[in-house]
Amino acid sequence: MPYDTHTPKTPLTVSVNADMVKDARALDLDLDEVVEQALQTRIAKRRRLVEAEERMRPALEAMSDFHARHGSLADDFPLE
Repeated sequence: MPYDTHTPKTPLTVSVNADMVKDARALDLDLDEVVEQALQTRIAKRRRLVEAEERMRPALEAMSDFHARHGSLADDFPLE
């Protein structure tokens, strides 16, 4: 989801590895931009995971209910 670039920024205090900050500054990286891009990527990934879990929940609940009522199919096929 693209974010509105005109939305006001919120000041934030974070702790970051000092060597990484030193290297980023030496390379003229915009830390605000780097953090925003990383957050956007992580947010999108987490949203996809949450949505996948929500889609799978009914099937997992049905499987659990089936197992509770009928037992496991593996019980009918011992490994020995």
